[in-house]
Amino acid sequence: MHNSHKGADKRPTLTFKVEEALKNSDDFLQVGQILKITGLTRHQADVSLQYLRHAHAVDCLAVEGSGLWWFTTAESDTRPRKVEERVREEPGSRGGRIRKVKPKPGLGDPIYAHSLEKGEAS
Repeated sequence: MHNSHKGADKRPTLTFKVEEALKNSDDFLQVGQILKITGLTRHQADVSLQYLRHAHAVDCLAVEGSGLWWFTTAESDTRPRKVEERVREEPGSRGGRIRKVKPKPGLGDPIYAHSLEKGEAS
């Protein structure tokens, strides 16, 4: 994958590491095995697995007495695109957060309530 961003971080994404570990194993893996293969923390692996499961790229089987066994389901992957390496964001690329303000109960019309705050209505 070509990356045109200056100073881009060429390390693979955490999700890509988990997905590749499962693909390369060609077998079922438990989280502990994924941690050893990828070098991720438990939290990083759990978040990646949940994201991949939500996108139908992986699934798991619960086996009584031995926990969850994870495997790839690449044929049913619903992600619109796959990012293999991290991309540094440009400063300000996320923009400001737009907040919707709901009127407080009992104030009625928000426009009227706004004019009350300014002392315009009597």
